[in-house]
Amino acid sequence: MKSLIVSAVLGLGAAQMASAATIVNGSFEDPDVTGAFATFVSGSTAITGWTVGSGSVDVVDTLWIAQEGSQAVDLDGSAVGSIFQTITDLIVGTSYTISFYMSGNPDGPPPVKSMDVSVGANTAGYTFDMSGGNAETGVWELNTFTFTAAATSEVLTFASTTGGSAYGAAVDDVSIAPSIAPVPLPAGGLMLVGGLVGLAALRRRRQQG
Repeated sequence: MKSLIVSAVLGLGAAQMASAATIVNGSFEDPDVTGAFATFVSGSTAITGWTVGSGSVDVVDTLWIAQEGSQAVDLDGSAVGSIFQTITDLIVGTSYTISFYMSGNPDGPPPVKSMDVSVGANTAGYTFDMSGGNAETGVWELNTFTFTAAATSEVLTFASTTGGSAYGAAVDDVSIAPSIAPVPLPAGGLMLVGGLVGLAALRRRRQQG
């Protein structure tokens, strides 16, 4: 009976994990651009999983050393830009952490690149100081952004705040995971486990009698 209870709990956990939220094309490998880079303008959905919001962005290949794979995104294409995608399969009330690597385009000013990351109404700003290296030399900095899901689907946005430049903040290797915290079982799962515990107790009483 104990093994049955454990199996039930693990099964419920597995069911939750099966619907875990993911980031599509988080390393920007699709499409595979030809040449040094390719520019995508506002409204474009050519970057699989992502939509270009404002301005334009560059998917960079041979110019840089990507954090993961061979491509990354410069959030300033020919103009200050942004990208976004809708994350699905979120569990309302659960805290999630977006992990991403940030660097900068070294080919022009300013020396400090900046951008905002947002999910729903939650926004945080990030900067990258080029004095320690840049995407061209393979220097990337891990950053995290934490939010609590208010709906089963939320929009994740990376937006350049490096104004007046075509040389912006670089982004690569974007992923999502639940923050480290106990995940409560759904009400139905609690009832199931409680019922199994009750059956186990009844069986022991009968054996003792």
